[in-house]
Amino acid sequence: KIPLIGGIFLLIGFILNIIFFYYLQILTSSNLIILWFLVSMFVIALVDDKFNISPIFRLILCSFVIILFFIDSGFLIKTLNFKYLNLYVFPENIYITYFFSIFCMIVLIHAYNFVDGINGLAASIGVIWLIYLSTKIPDFLNNYSIFFIFIILFLYLNLKNKIFLGDSGNYIISSLVGVNLIKENLSNPNLFYVEEILLLFLIPGLDLIRLFFYRIKNKKNPFVGDNEHFHHLLINKFSLKKTLIIYSALISVPLIILKINEDLLFFSIIISTLIYIYLIKKLYIKRN
Repeated sequence: KIPLIGGIFLLIGFILNIIFFYYLQILTSSNLIILWFLVSMFVIALVDDKFNISPIFRLILCSFVIILFFIDSGFLIKTLNFKYLNLYVFPENIYITYFFSIFCMIVLIHAYNFVDGINGLAASIGVIWLIYLSTKIPDFLNNYSIFFIFIILFLYLNLKNKIFLGDSGNYIISSLVGVNLIKENLSNPNLFYVEEILLLFLIPGLDLIRLFFYRIKNKKNPFVGDNEHFHHLLINKFSLKKTLIIYSALISVPLIILKINEDLLFFSIIISTLIYIYLIKKLYIKRN
């Protein structure tokens, strides 16, 4: 059996990053809060990897930890910057602010967890997200350089079929990405457009929504996994290498276009969505 130790491997990388911060005397309370959040999410997912706990119970545990994190850190989504609707300041109602922040974090974590089903895919998407954040957030790559090295090493080992990521690894990567997006949005609301974040998470998000309603339609538990994911459909038709290229290209190419010309943001969202829908229909026809 191939061990599900990817989460442990990545957590070691993050802890080494924290030690590096301490050595440079730039360790902050925010770094420590993010550390306990990642460790908490890691533990929940590790227990799930080991004992396969109920999806509902796991969701409750994750929600509880996320709520505590937002209370402790003060990182909340308070401003939404729409490119096509100008800046929209979120309502002052604290309950709406907390609910929306918690909802976004939970959706991100579970959408990312959905892409982990074949070697190299989840790690590749994580690398793409981290690289994109590094193009937007000053010193992001420098701050997480050790963690970034570890995820690259994991990707290599995963493609060699040596270790698997597991839920614990998925939760670490998605939690880190989500925390930094919310943190930067709080300090600099103009840094990311809402539509830009939508594009960043578009394909995993679309697959999450499609599978949720597909399972309900077929009278299945929407929280129980199956082999109907986008990557499963792709790998039934193509090789692993081609599947990774197609999926990664659907995420990275629109982001590259966005960096070249910001005015093509809406166009990129529409085209990416249409390509996803086309491929899903084509792959289902081919399979049947």
